[in-house]
Order: sequence, then structure tokens, then C-alpha cells
Amino acid sequence: MRKYVVFTVMVIGLIMLLIYLYKPKTIDKSIYVITERHVILYEPNQSFGIKYFSETKDILTMEDIEGGFIYNSDASIKFIAEISGIKKIHNERYLDKLHYGYELLIKLPDITDSYTMENLFLNLTLKESNYELFAGSLTVEYPEANDNYIDWYGLEGIKSNGPTLSQIIVDLKHEVPIMNVWIGTTEVESFYGLNSLIINVDDSNYVFMTTFVKILTENGVTYLPNFTYFINYELMDSGLHQHYIIL
Repeated sequence: MRKYVVFTVMVIGLIMLLIYLYKPKTIDKSIYVITERHVILYEPNQSFGIKYFSETKDILTMEDIEGGFIYNSDASIKFIAEISGIKKIHNERYLDKLHYGYELLIKLPDITDSYTMENLFLNLTLKESNYELFAGSLTVEYPEANDNYIDWYGLEGIKSNGPTLSQIIVDLKHEVPIMNVWIGTTEVESFYGLNSLIINVDDSNYVFMTTFVKILTENGVTYLPNFTYFINYELMDSGLHQHYIIL
């Protein structure tokens, strides 16, 4: 009798083990959208990217996407999102799991007005579902006449403890009187160092790695171009992201 009981327990245990081994594994179908401050000097055919990470490789493909819109919080500014591609970026480990990194490339509308979306949303339409994704902020400036009135030749960025700029160093051949400096729509402080102009970047609640700079002198406006001052490979650890389930 005891042998029969032991045999039965072993059989049940084996069956349970087989059920566990052959049970379909659940696939994480979620993405982490990086909230980023986008500050862009408009150029023809200009695009910007919304970065996202997922445990699932190729969780989104161009074949999945049917369209979308970008807009601010009250939809007073709204454009069709012309999605031109999905770019592979670096992978990251987050919560002890590998996450694959991608960037959704969106072509900016071809207009001659400057605009700012303090809260940037992407309404993304897939074949079987629709999602509203929060992606940070977006400022686009349509440039005025642009000349080089400050005779600069180099750029360098100083980052804060997180993935955000804290200072921009502009290498100069000589000093000229500076009247105003803007990053996007925000006027910022600046001062001269040794053969350089040092610009204090205003605080940002989002990832901030790329920007243009607008500098006004008595002779006119100089734009420092769109420039990526550093690349951060630990974006997810910063906590500057939004989590969404993809059904």
C-alpha cells in the first residue's frame, strides 16, 4: 500500500513538472517610453525621435503602425505624425532584465511658424489598438536670418547627475558683447570663460541631450545648430519614462 502511494505521488509530481515545463510562457508586451525634452531648430525634412524600450524584441514594426498624431495637453497644437521609421538604439538592463531599445522617427510638419508643446503626446494607431503615449516636450523654432556673429568653432556639453545638460561651452576666437541667450523659448544666463562662452542650461524634468542655442548680439542673431552633447546608456535607471501595456 505504501509503495502504491509513493508511486502515485511520483506520477503526480512528474505530471505537474511536465505541465510546468510545457506551459506557454507569457511574453511581456509592454514598452517604456522615455520622456525627453526636444528642442529643435527647424530644417527641411527635419525629424525627431521618441525613444522606447521593451523586453520584447521588435515589439513594434512599421507594418503594425497605421498612423498617429502629436499634440499638446489641450490639443490646441496638433499635427499628423508622419512616422518615417523605427531606428534600433542601444539595449539596457532594467530591473535585472534586458530591454531592447528603439527610436520612433517622426517627420516634423513643414510649416514656417515656431511652436512649443509643453506636454508632448503621441496618439499611435496600430492595426488592432490605439494608444496615447506621453513623450516629454517639444519646441521647434523656424529660424530667422542666421549668420555667425560670434565666430565660434567648437561645442561641448556638461551633464548633470542625470541624463540632462547643465552647461554648454562654446569655443570662441574672440569675445563679443552678448545681449541675450535662449535655449528653445527660455532665456538663460551666460558668461565668458577662457576663450569660451559658458551657457547655464535651465533645469529640465526630462531627458535632455540635444538642443540648438539662439544668441543675440548687437549685430544680429546667431544660431548654434542642433547638436547632441552627450549620449546616455542608462536612460531607464533615471526613472524618466512612462510604462504602457501593448495588447
